[in-house]
Amino acid sequence: MSDKEKVIAEYIESNNPSSSLDHALAFAYLKVTSQVTQKQYAEAVGVSDRAIRKYISDNKEEYEEEIESLEAGVEKPLDMSILSSRTLTEEQLDKFVDVLYKSAITGSARDRQLMIDFTGLTADDVMNLQSVKQKSLRWMIKGELSSISQYFDAKQLGVMIEESPYLYRGNKLSKGNANNFVQADVTDERFIREMAYFGMLFCSMYNQTGHPDTDVISQAVRLDRMEQGTAQALNKQEIKKYAEGKNIKSDVKQPLSNAELFNMYKELFGAEKAHEMLQESKQAKQVVKPAEIKPDVIKQRASVHKDALLVLTTVEEEIKHLLKIK
Repeated sequence: MSDKEKVIAEYIESNNPSSSLDHALAFAYLKVTSQVTQKQYAEAVGVSDRAIRKYISDNKEEYEEEIESLEAGVEKPLDMSILSSRTLTEEQLDKFVDVLYKSAITGSARDRQLMIDFTGLTADDVMNLQSVKQKSLRWMIKGELSSISQYFDAKQLGVMIEESPYLYRGNKLSKGNANNFVQADVTDERFIREMAYFGMLFCSMYNQTGHPDTDVISQAVRLDRMEQGTAQALNKQEIKKYAEGKNIKSDVKQPLSNAELFNMYKELFGAEKAHEMLQESKQAKQVVKPAEIKPDVIKQRASVHKDALLVLTTVEEEIKHLLKIK
């Protein structure tokens, strides 16, 4: 089985597409993220090319919207011929390091050294990423989503994070967001409302208890983004991961032991640097007017824009929504 066939099989097993819409969206995701062809997808799910074309045709609007959203927000697969460690986004570097970790078990030292030399990756690049993953709230939320979802709306959280113009998500689409945050005016009521939502998120995580008005604040912020045109493109596949309420970054089946990590680091960077990196890794483990928020007004505004605010990630949600309309 080729690497692409494995990607398709794993995705199908994880998402279990059944309806024509499911298959159209699944193919859209695999087409954009892994360059899967209609023929390859059709063979994987056991239908004809013609059937896939019909699924796409029957759900053309949803399919095209998904393609557009994915192309705007999803990193293309790592192209080793054009990348160096100095141009990798955080997400791309994470994927590359995953490849290195796997090669620590299955590959040869020469293969690993060729990869390192080719991309210009340094020991500091690897350690900086590991430090970010161990210390940043961005990675912690993804790794603890199953716990957070017990007292906080995980799907809403995903929408709020993915849409925010102030949060850097480790990808190209959000690369200017940290600067947007720094440059934001603290007297801007819309910015204050955005911060109020994420303040509620922090307090909810700290207290392990959600606030009853979180939904109202979320609606207020999304309305502001919509009116200002600052909402960033939503990746529905990413939102779907949040909506499941499971740890998103739990894809590493078998973490490397300290001995395996040391051997990998030693072959890549030398014994002295390997020891230093392992030690650093062990240490890493160790007056503004408030914005006015009127729930009744926000609910009224939200009712006017309810379709624009709605984010549906499953067929079941779409059916329920259609039934309510009727």
